[in-house]
Amino acid sequence: MKIFRKSNNNSEAPLEPIPPRAWLILFVCSASMFLLLMDSAAMFVGFPFIEERFSDSASRITLSWVVTALFIFMVSSLLVAGRVADRFGRRKIFLSGLLLYGTAGILAGSLPVIWVLILARSLQGIAIAMLSPSGLAMSLNEFPPSRRAYALGVWGTIGALTGLCGSPIAAGMIELFNWQAIFILTGGFSLLILIAGFIVLSDEQEGNNQLPIDWVSAIIAVMAVGGLTLFLVQGQEWGFSSPVTLLCLCISIISTPLLARRNRTQRHPLFPPAIFAQRSFTIGAAGSALCQVGSFQFISDFRSICEKCGVGHRLR
Repeated sequence: MKIFRKSNNNSEAPLEPIPPRAWLILFVCSASMFLLLMDSAAMFVGFPFIEERFSDSASRITLSWVVTALFIFMVSSLLVAGRVADRFGRRKIFLSGLLLYGTAGILAGSLPVIWVLILARSLQGIAIAMLSPSGLAMSLNEFPPSRRAYALGVWGTIGALTGLCGSPIAAGMIELFNWQAIFILTGGFSLLILIAGFIVLSDEQEGNNQLPIDWVSAIIAVMAVGGLTLFLVQGQEWGFSSPVTLLCLCISIISTPLLARRNRTQRHPLFPPAIFAQRSFTIGAAGSALCQVGSFQFISDFRSICEKCGVGHRLR
C-alpha cells in the first residue's frame, strides 16, 4: 500500500519509504528518553527507601542531592554535549554516554555510601546530556525528511509509555530486590543498549563539524544553574540569610546575564539567541518547562499529603 501526501500544487505525491534500519536506530537511540524518564519515575518510588537507609548518617537536605545532582549536571552539560557531539561524532558521544550511565548506575547500586551515590548521580546527569541530543539527531538523520514526523511520534510515544510504566516497574524492582536494584538494573540495561549501539549505529557522520566550542559559556552556565540550585536546596540547611547561601544566589544572578551577553556577542555561541525567534520553539520550550514544574510540584505535594494522612505510599 502506498501512502501519499499533498504537494504544493495539490497533487498527491508518494511518501518516501522508511528503511528498516532506521527503525532499529530509532529504538536504540530512544534509550536516552527511556533512561531519563525511567530514572525520574524510579526516584519517585525509591527515594523514601533511600531516605530510610541513610536517615542516620545524612540529613534530608543532603539526601535530596541524590535527585537534584542529576538534573543540575544534565541541564548544565546539555548545551555543550550537543556541540561536542556535532564536532567529535554523535555515535562516539552517544555510546560514551551509555557507558558512563551504566557504569555510574552499577556503582551507585553496589556501593551504598551517600557520597558515592551523589557522585554517581552527577555522572548519570552528564551521561543523559550526552545521550539526548546525539540520539535524537542520529534517529532523524536516518529517516527521509518527509517521514521524520513519524520518528518524533515514536520517540514521544516511548517517552509517554515509560512515564506511565516507570513507577510500577521501579516498584516491582524494589519489591523483588531492594532500592539498589533500581540503579543496578537500569545501569545493566544501559550497557545492553551500548552493545546494540556498537552493532547498529554507523560512523558515517563522525566529526564533520569543526566549529569551536565555547567552554567559557559552558562554565558560566554551570555557575548559573548550580548557584541557583545551591541557594534553593542548601538554603534550608545553611539558612537563607547566611553568607554562603547569599553568595550562591549572587553567583547565579551575575552568571545568568553574563551567559546571555556572551551568547549574543560570540561568533559561535553555545546557544544561538536567534532560536528564540522561532515562535514554535519558544512556546514549546515554555510549555515543557511548565509541565516539568507542575510534575515535580505534584510529586512533592503527593508525598506530603500521603505522609500527613497516614496513607501507606511506601512499599512494604
